[in-house]
Amino acid sequence: MPNLERITEQSTSLIPLPTLKEGVQSAEKSELLINIGKERLSNLKVSLIDPYWSPGDIGPHIGLAQLASVLGASDVDVSISEFGNEEAGKCIYVSDFQKYEREFVDQVSNKSADAQLIGITCSHENYSRALAVADACRRANPQALIVLGGSFINMLDKNGELRFLPFQDSKSVDAVVYGEGERIILPLCQASQKRDLLEKIPGISFRGNGGEQKRNPPITQNPQELSQLPPIDWGKFAWNENRFFHLVSARGCPLGCSFCFESVVWDGIYRPLKKDNVYQDVLSAYDKGLKKFSIEDSIFLLYPGLKDLCESIYKDELDVSWFVWGTARDIVKHPDRLDQLEKAGCRSVIFGVESASEKTNKLTQKVEKVNSNLAGQAAEMLHKRNMLAQGTFIAGLPWESLKDIETTFDYGLNLGLDFHRWHIYMPAWWSNGRSEIVDKNREVSQDWRRVSLNVPNSILPDILLESPIYSWCDEHTLVRLLTIPDSQKLQRRMEEITLGQHRLSDIYGVMETKLRDTGKVWDEGDLYKEVLDKKRTP
Repeated sequence: MPNLERITEQSTSLIPLPTLKEGVQSAEKSELLINIGKERLSNLKVSLIDPYWSPGDIGPHIGLAQLASVLGASDVDVSISEFGNEEAGKCIYVSDFQKYEREFVDQVSNKSADAQLIGITCSHENYSRALAVADACRRANPQALIVLGGSFINMLDKNGELRFLPFQDSKSVDAVVYGEGERIILPLCQASQKRDLLEKIPGISFRGNGGEQKRNPPITQNPQELSQLPPIDWGKFAWNENRFFHLVSARGCPLGCSFCFESVVWDGIYRPLKKDNVYQDVLSAYDKGLKKFSIEDSIFLLYPGLKDLCESIYKDELDVSWFVWGTARDIVKHPDRLDQLEKAGCRSVIFGVESASEKTNKLTQKVEKVNSNLAGQAAEMLHKRNMLAQGTFIAGLPWESLKDIETTFDYGLNLGLDFHRWHIYMPAWWSNGRSEIVDKNREVSQDWRRVSLNVPNSILPDILLESPIYSWCDEHTLVRLLTIPDSQKLQRRMEEITLGQHRLSDIYGVMETKLRDTGKVWDEGDLYKEVLDKKRTP
């Protein structure tokens, strides 16, 4: 079990801190790790694409934002395309939404027609759309180097047997990035001019000249290099008055809870950024009138630069609305940090409660065991500072009875929280737990490439009726269904699917009984906006 108190300004050296030289040597590819801003690549054009659909108010992809800043520092002509479309969110028929999808795919492929490098980020819920974008870009630009990235690609790589899946699913994909993109985006630019250089770039898998699939060694994570990143250029994105943005103050989390992907992606290493890096990103957004944001680090209350960051925001009189993540334990143990956050305009802290089941907390390796007393104390301490208390919960794990699930919902509803983030455990189709979910309907295709969960809630039922069980394998799917009218057809479909020892319909039945019409169920995007716009009154 990690000692969280060791994560302080004075003791970050206790966490593995490999030097750049050591990292390069481990990957044996030193000559291509270009220093940011030192190389001039003004003859190149790069197109970065985020196929995630939103109504246009969800925060932009922080990874693409950082890549664009690195590229801009080397004079690369870079553009970012997003699938933000408010009208698409009003669709009530799948066919209507698909028209907007096709329009987006056509637009980004045309926009990328003269790019030497095309980078596409993707998540499991829009993987099929990312492949469609890659194929369209290939048709419009046969010579471009087309690369897929994002945390989903990293998870596929961790699986091992699925790490080459994108190459099998699309002949248009030349390479995938499973390492940190900022460290290898400039070498990829060079490789777009000379493909043989792909052999020398760590942290990627690629398609060889003969069509063979190859994986280069990983690049060692380097905490010092994070401080070299240039400020984010938020001007690359389309903005409106309702849009917020995300930031990170660190990468990785040492807690290792098994239901969370964070420790898997970052190998359990915590690497904080310097306070100046985080504040520069806040300032560059503020200068463009952007005042609402979240810091998406699970243990932000232990961030070494928290005090200095809050002090800078306060002294410079920034009129901002923001919230952070922490643990109930740290909320209770560090009231001085809550005071600093409140002073700097922080509206809320999210903390993980997760389950009322001791067995679940033990088997999921949750480091911090949160009981009702601790969670209640955390909420009370936030309320004393007029800050909103948000709690996260997970239920429906394979060993849990329906009574266990009911108990967790009752437990959460009675904690005095302002907002609840409910999650239902689902074994992802790329995980080793996918055998835990079974579909009795043999007529429905189980092709995971047909999974498309990144759609408006209004058409989600129709998508699910015709989709493989893998479409249900998302922690938010059943919760999203609670925000829309019930469907008898969907109920019958859920009766065909078994998760662990229960029919999906039985789990959903418990959710409907306990949660629907409580006012305690939110779509994730709406929840962000509600928290950032709302100030708690005593």
